[in-house]
Amino acid sequence: MKSRSLLLLALGTGFVVSAFACSETSDAPAWDSSSDDTTDASRPDASLPETSASVEDASVPDVVEPYDGSPAPVACDGSPCVVRLVGGPSVFCGVIDDGTVRCWGEPSLVGGAPDDGSDPNPGPAAIAGIAGAIDIAITSSNVCAVLGDGGVDCWDAVDRTPVRSSDAPSTLRLALGAEMSCAVALNGDLDCWGDSALFGSGLRTVGLGGRKAVDVAVTDTAAFVLDDEGTLCSWGARGVTLGRSTSLDVDDVPRPVVGLPPVRSFAASASHVCAVTTDGRLFCWGNGTNGLLGVGHARDESEPADVSFAQGDWPFQISAADSHSCARLTNGEVACWGGGNTWGELGFATRSAAYVPSKLTTLAPDIVAVATGLSSSCALTKGGAVWCWGDDRSGQLGQGKEDSSRHWTPTQVTFP
Repeated sequence: MKSRSLLLLALGTGFVVSAFACSETSDAPAWDSSSDDTTDASRPDASLPETSASVEDASVPDVVEPYDGSPAPVACDGSPCVVRLVGGPSVFCGVIDDGTVRCWGEPSLVGGAPDDGSDPNPGPAAIAGIAGAIDIAITSSNVCAVLGDGGVDCWDAVDRTPVRSSDAPSTLRLALGAEMSCAVALNGDLDCWGDSALFGSGLRTVGLGGRKAVDVAVTDTAAFVLDDEGTLCSWGARGVTLGRSTSLDVDDVPRPVVGLPPVRSFAASASHVCAVTTDGRLFCWGNGTNGLLGVGHARDESEPADVSFAQGDWPFQISAADSHSCARLTNGEVACWGGGNTWGELGFATRSAAYVPSKLTTLAPDIVAVATGLSSSCALTKGGAVWCWGDDRSGQLGQGKEDSSRHWTPTQVTFP
């Protein structure tokens, strides 16, 4: 499907305005929204993960220690300098401090698959025609850049030149799904569009009871929106991903996910969701296969379950992929869990799943953000460099080549 078609999917088939409400029964406290080179050659080797917390320590105290949720901004110490990192199934992209975008991974999506049949280049490559980018959204079939003026430019394996969506909302945040996409507008409105029995057809503005949207995500069966008071709401098909009970097969009214304190940030894969709360706790729910939820077992959870961390370890930002999840901790460390670690995506040598968060001992503690792909992971440092590990069969590690080796030790992305 062409980028132009994906972005404007069903926009001309009918406009529907829905007065959906996403609100708590009690007043939720206001929250402060926040954004999310290492050259040390003496990185320690690690054959086993450093477990952030044991299964026995899974209880969460009623009163937690003071949590410093201050963001750690990038302070560029080289060029190009990545200031925002985003992952997709087989592609990673970075927004550079000059507003351009560099991507690496699947060659057809990074502009590196020549039409003349010559060897593809998995990047990292600068995406021609993109300027003023502030965010990126990636699927298995296309990539979109959100620009500072609210515009959205997309490209894919067919249309490799970015195409502007003239009819899409003035966008701040963008979530792309297989059958529905949603955008947080610059004014805080939430607009969704698509063509499916589950999410409906056409474009609709989702009302939030007077609150403003700050982030949005779309899974295979449900959609999620975070408002400016820290309430996370869901709508979609009944099931474990929805995060709450419903008597309807399809519950198309956004309602608060059950039992969550005010949320600072969240992330979703196709089948599970994780949310970091304003008091520094992490909750996950949905598909629990191979420890995907990080709660010590492989069972599904239909409501948010506490993810336990060791004393002094505080999650700040989370990235969720279909196979695993990783969190950036407030001290600059990274912890990952889930999957079978087939390609080393969890950052340790053993080929086994991690059922609780396991800290990487091969990264210096200067990480400001993490991003996950289907079987690879990347981390952004304070200096604006990127390190990646895991699967490199499509060039996801940013070395300018593809290989089928297993890479559990992080490697710095090489920008031309």
